[in-house]
Amino acid sequence: MAKLLLVEDDESTREAYAIALGHAGFRVKEAAHGQDALAAMLAESFDLVVLDLMMPVMDGVAFLEVIRSYSRWRDVPVVIVTALASDDEDLVRRLSVARVFHKTRFALGELIDCARKLVPTPPN
Repeated sequence: MAKLLLVEDDESTREAYAIALGHAGFRVKEAAHGQDALAAMLAESFDLVVLDLMMPVMDGVAFLEVIRSYSRWRDVPVVIVTALASDDEDLVRRLSVARVFHKTRFALGELIDCARKLVPTPPN
C-alpha cells in the first residue's frame, strides 16, 4: 500500500482528505504543519506528499525547501493543495512539484486520480 503524507493545518479539511485518500487505497499519515511533516519524514518514508502552502509554524514553501535539499527526499512527488491564487505553471516550476490544486476549484476525486497516477496503488 502506498504511503502518503498529508500536510494541512485545517483539521476538518485534513480529515476529509485523509478519509477520501484512505478509501482510495493509500495509507495516510497526517501532519498539521511543515515542522510536524518534517518529523514524520525523518521517522518513515513516503511515496507522495500532499501539501498545503499556508500553515503556521513552518509553511509549505519552507518545508519544500528543506526536503528538496536532501537527496533521499528530492524525488518524492509533491502535490500542492492551496487557497493561494497563483499561476499553476509558475508554482509547479518554481517549487518543483507535480501538480497544484486550488481548494476552491477542485474535487477530491481529482486529487485521488492525480495521486494514483503519481503512485499507483495495488487493488484492495
